[in-house]
Amino acid sequence: MFSSAPAIANELRRRGDNVGARTVQRDLSALGFKSYVRKFVPTRDPNVHTNRLRFAKAVVRKGVPYMKSIAFSDEHTVNTNDHSNRLQWARAAGDVCTRESKRVQNTFRKDVWGCIGLGFKSALVVLGKKRKRDDDEPKTFRQNSASYIRQCLSRLHLPDQYVFMQDGATCHTARATMAYMSRKEMRVLEDWPAYSPDLNPIENVWAELDRRVANRHPMTQEELERFAVEEWNGLEQSLIDRYVLSFEARLRACIAKGGQCA
Repeated sequence: MFSSAPAIANELRRRGDNVGARTVQRDLSALGFKSYVRKFVPTRDPNVHTNRLRFAKAVVRKGVPYMKSIAFSDEHTVNTNDHSNRLQWARAAGDVCTRESKRVQNTFRKDVWGCIGLGFKSALVVLGKKRKRDDDEPKTFRQNSASYIRQCLSRLHLPDQYVFMQDGATCHTARATMAYMSRKEMRVLEDWPAYSPDLNPIENVWAELDRRVANRHPMTQEELERFAVEEWNGLEQSLIDRYVLSFEARLRACIAKGGQCA
């Protein structure tokens, strides 16, 4: 219930024992306790874990050829915050580029969408501009079924042998979206579990894209969009294939953990 030394000390003081965090640390160490970094997970909800386990077992039962046929899609936000290494080679200290510590909310950013599979990479879709309210104030772009179909699915030229994966976002599972995919006779991976970025290989591709864009140090919205498209186009298919082929290992790791999030 009280995992950190300050939290334990505060609770002890609330109960009448006047001790400090240093005393708690010393006593815990004497008792054989060690301080560990707590792992961050999307959720600890056992119902989510059950769904993840059920999904992983169902896909594994379908076999390796089926797993290799899945094309993974997702939205992502690229931004001008620095995702590159903090070190830089330079002739002199004055030549080193500074790194801003601004949060993502205070940097230029852009939502994009893409899809990858074994031997397949879609075009990178740069999602719509901010819309205006009636009072001419800018309004943040929000994806809905109409924009998802128009901007993403209509531009996805996915060969028939692939099974299309998308997460459970409302715009993805809306009636209009499902009707569109049915008309296009798209094979769709069913029951993708919530809180499962660890199962989606495209998350590794997004991380690689972020690093490559950051290494070009975009300073404006226009540079950010241009660099994102250029670096996506430059992603090697062999790199993408390696991540896609890791899907089976991700599923088996999920099963081994009883569906718990990584």
